[in-house]
Amino acid sequence: MSTAVSLKEMSQPFYEELGRSIALARGTESGSELSDRVDISRRTLTKIEKGDPSVAFGSYCAVAQALGLQWLFDLVMTSPASNPSVPQHYLTGASALSLAKEGEMPALWYSSSLSNPSRWQIAGVGINGASHLLGAHELWDATEEIKSLGVNVARIWSATHERALFDLMYHFFEVRQKPMPNIQVSDIDDVVNMGKVQQWVKDFRPFLSSKGASTMLKWINH
Repeated sequence: MSTAVSLKEMSQPFYEELGRSIALARGTESGSELSDRVDISRRTLTKIEKGDPSVAFGSYCAVAQALGLQWLFDLVMTSPASNPSVPQHYLTGASALSLAKEGEMPALWYSSSLSNPSRWQIAGVGINGASHLLGAHELWDATEEIKSLGVNVARIWSATHERALFDLMYHFFEVRQKPMPNIQVSDIDDVVNMGKVQQWVKDFRPFLSSKGASTMLKWINH
């Protein structure tokens, strides 16, 4: 058995979940329209949406790129803990703060837009995540919670409230060096462990700019 065949067999669940996610993301666009845009046959697109591993991986990439969904490749990973590649894309920021595990309360329930995937804040897509600092720490499988809101996805990860806030601070204070928009500590400190977030800032201070770290700590303690 060739290495390629072995890889395809081992990756079957990955291809199936990726194909299902692409089919869901295509929405109202017809298969013919999408296949024409990507310059593949309609039959190939059908195979992709069924998760057929015989299709060249580059074709999967091309379709995902055409839909603006390159981050799907990370979202359909089986587990960040069991995979050597830490997910670079996951729900974070206000989206993750608006989401909660069973039995928990969301931090921003009143401004949630989770029923509209086009408004999701995804780490690595419009907002900088801190995977290079936190790895897979405090990421959880939010697939069922998202499905309960009427959005069907194969799999999607979310940051905890603390990691979501850390990502926001990293994005605005460290990378963009701009004020945090629309969120105050008093809005979320009832469900976010501010002490934990503050400790992360202190722990990672050697990897942050002096201005970024001091602004983060000042904002938390304001």
